[in-house]
Amino acid sequence: MPPGEQILLVVNIVEGRRFPKRPRHKLIVETKFDGETLSTDPIDHLESPDFQTELAWELDRKLLHRHRMQRTPIKVQCYALDALTSQKEPIGYVILDLRTAQQKPQRPHWYPLLSSKYQRMKPEIKLMLSIEDESQPKPPTSPAAKQQQEKKEQNVPAATEMDIGTLQAVLNNDEGFYEIGPQGTPINDVFVMSVIIGLASNLAKLVPSSFSLPDPKLGGGFYFYYSLLGNDVTNEAFFDLLNPNFPPERASVRINATLPALKAFLSSHSGLQVHLCCGDQSLGMAVVSLQALLPEDAQSLENPVNLEGLFNLKPMGVAQGVSSEHSPAVGVTVTLRREEQPVNTGTIGTPRKPNLPQTHTPQSRRPEEPQDIQPPMAPETPGTPPRPSTSTPDKGLHRRNEPEPLPIKVTINSPHKPHKTKGQPTPTVTSLGPRTLDTHHYCFSVDLRSVHDLDVNAPINCFLRYTYPFFGSAAPVMTSPPVEVSRHMQVLMPKSFCAFDFASTQGLLQETFMSIPLVVEVWHRDKMAGNVMLGSSIVPLGHILAADRARMVTGGVTGYRQIYSERIAIFAAHEPSRRIGELHVVLGLEDLGPVSQQQLIAASRAQQVSHAAQLAQPQRIPPQPSAPPPITDPRETAEYKAAMELEMWKDQQEELFQALLQQKEASHMKVLAEEWKRRDKEREILVTKKIEEYSQLEEKLKQSMADLEKRERLLSDNEAKVMRLKEELQRDHERKMTELKEAARRMKEDCAHQVEMERSKVRDLEQQKQRLVEQLYAAEKRYQDKENEFMTHKERELSKPEVKLQSELDFLRVEKAELERKLESSNKSKIHYKQQWGRALREVAKIKQQEQTVARARLKKQEQELEHMRLRYLAAEEKEVVKATEKEELEEIKQELSRLRQQELEKQKLSESLGARSVPTVRQGLGSIDEDIDHRIAKLIEERDTLLQTGVYTTDDRIIAELDRQIRDAIASKG
Repeated sequence: MPPGEQILLVVNIVEGRRFPKRPRHKLIVETKFDGETLSTDPIDHLESPDFQTELAWELDRKLLHRHRMQRTPIKVQCYALDALTSQKEPIGYVILDLRTAQQKPQRPHWYPLLSSKYQRMKPEIKLMLSIEDESQPKPPTSPAAKQQQEKKEQNVPAATEMDIGTLQAVLNNDEGFYEIGPQGTPINDVFVMSVIIGLASNLAKLVPSSFSLPDPKLGGGFYFYYSLLGNDVTNEAFFDLLNPNFPPERASVRINATLPALKAFLSSHSGLQVHLCCGDQSLGMAVVSLQALLPEDAQSLENPVNLEGLFNLKPMGVAQGVSSEHSPAVGVTVTLRREEQPVNTGTIGTPRKPNLPQTHTPQSRRPEEPQDIQPPMAPETPGTPPRPSTSTPDKGLHRRNEPEPLPIKVTINSPHKPHKTKGQPTPTVTSLGPRTLDTHHYCFSVDLRSVHDLDVNAPINCFLRYTYPFFGSAAPVMTSPPVEVSRHMQVLMPKSFCAFDFASTQGLLQETFMSIPLVVEVWHRDKMAGNVMLGSSIVPLGHILAADRARMVTGGVTGYRQIYSERIAIFAAHEPSRRIGELHVVLGLEDLGPVSQQQLIAASRAQQVSHAAQLAQPQRIPPQPSAPPPITDPRETAEYKAAMELEMWKDQQEELFQALLQQKEASHMKVLAEEWKRRDKEREILVTKKIEEYSQLEEKLKQSMADLEKRERLLSDNEAKVMRLKEELQRDHERKMTELKEAARRMKEDCAHQVEMERSKVRDLEQQKQRLVEQLYAAEKRYQDKENEFMTHKERELSKPEVKLQSELDFLRVEKAELERKLESSNKSKIHYKQQWGRALREVAKIKQQEQTVARARLKKQEQELEHMRLRYLAAEEKEVVKATEKEELEEIKQELSRLRQQELEKQKLSESLGARSVPTVRQGLGSIDEDIDHRIAKLIEERDTLLQTGVYTTDDRIIAELDRQIRDAIASKG
């Protein structure tokens, strides 16, 4: 785009009024223009919300003129965001006319919300539409102005003489900057302080084992928070602590102060505290000292000063200890410069604060870039950073998303050394003037492992190609030979490993890797059409900087190695949004230590000599292992003979395979040639048709342009007609006002006459009311007399004897029902007790039977023992070896057996006598139970028949069915 053509279309959203207060909801304003949507930060849903936000689009003047001709609207939509359910509810919108946008300063206007949800309140928002020219550089400061500035600085007291306690940053809303030092400081002494959080590493060590990680589906996540001159700033949330990936954001503030006052303020500043947070909890904090930005011996700030480095994150409440390369750290960049000095990074299309002149180089905005900064923190628990209030915007703060992070180092363009602070990491100080000796020797390797799931219609001959001039060679690197790849298959790429040796500074390496990705192209080698590019894959190189570092020793030199593996999507060449496959890439970075100046010169000369060889073969060949001792006659070995036979067989198979491939190739080439001719004719016909269509569209476009010019002329004529119609309407309005006054006078007279008539009617109605009141009194008197007569008659009726007898009869009936209920309860209890007695008798009989069975078993056993003893006795007598003592024992045993038999007989007699006595008792109990069951059955049948004879109940009623069931149960129990 040529200079002078870049402009910004800015919508300034200032404030609102007459909104209802909804504590649970937040307010968000979105603006839509030319298919792109920008939104503000969520703020509290109050009566008078304060947005103070600018939303900008970058475009050129031709495109702006075209949008004005087409009357492209700018829609400003307001939403109410539910803080619990995250549901957006539209509450109204405003349409802005692009033709009202002007480059000269204007005042904001109040616009009512159309189709508002709050119709009673009628809310309004204050907006301003303007155009800013971002391509015009600011004029440099003249020498005379510099001398005048030096005189002003000399008149200000030195920083050592100032009262440091009174140095505070006071916000100037009118000018859009903070004032430090005495009031009335010249406005041309304006500095810009910017803070960027670029990367982080080893964050997982800050999370305790008992800590529950956030769920990505429920939102939340981890984020960094810091406060910049009272403005709370957070970055975009992320969830992966091992490989944190978040877009860098720059927050900047403008400061109006003299150089001594600014130095005194920074020297007394406690440092920038950067917190790693999850929800409302701070997991770790790093302190970035700002004293190194302006040392005490700094006399001027001609060039920007950058404070960049990795700062260790420590858990809250833990003292600073010894740090190592594996400690949790965050990369922070703090930049201080004068306002007229340009900055080399920036992005247009993201929210920014008002009254802050842009000093960023405009770039085209990508729709996928984040557009707002979420304020996710809440206040005030010990060890927790305060949550920024969304009801009050960050005044004086300028925030933008950075397209790429800056290198983590410290660069101070001043001959003075930074002031060291105890307990803080000492940043490295280098100069942008002469080249320093912090150059390192690096070896970067790229291994394109495989291509997976390639979406192609037919098999292709695939090879990969890429270039990266930063490695010292602009020659393309290609994989060879091409590999045949079919649809949805995974293929390993041959000779895909390539290593590059080069020398670079750490800052330049990090800045290049963060800003310039590696673009790998996927090609198809066609013998007919040549090489055809299928798609490309963008490999970000910045991720390898956050990978784990492993120590290595190569040739006596100690270095570090970082390996990073990732699968990258491949997008089509003609349709960048369509994914056609996946590429597996393994990157390696080896830091071989610093390189001296003499080594740089020798390497540069060697590179010039061997440049052609590097272009021809950029691959790094590893050293071959030492060969084994030679054999005197290797052809006589068995291995050699087997290898020769194998090679001969391979040659034969290769010739057969080549012949087969040539036949297939000839047939395929013939088919492809015919298909190519047919498609070539189709393409020619299609191209001819498209040319005709384009010519017709061009004619239509010319006609449309002529119609637009005609419409512009008609519009001007219509505006003149509108003015004439306005004058005529004004005259008609005056005439109608006169007629309305006359009609009002006549109506007033008619109303007076009507009032008089109504008054006469009211007098008649009052007389009627008086008559009706008298009639009401008479009717009430008659009603009272009738009421007295009725009470007298009632007393006479109650004194009759028939009434008394009827009341006594009712009382007796109640008593009878109560007695019948008690009798029924007694009968039920009697039946229950009879059932219990029957069960007890059955249990006694069962126990008796068990005792008899046990006794018979015992008696049988004793008889068996006696029989065995008798046999032993007989055997002893036959042998005549039985002794006297044994005889006595035998006699005793016989006596014992007789005694046992006698006991058994007595027990049997006793049980027979008990059974004889118990059987009549059981029979008597069972007889009484049967009599009770018969009595109950007869009673139930009598009750059922009595109810049926009344005629009130039928056999289908519930009570009759219940009585039948009880009768059946009683009969069954009797059986």
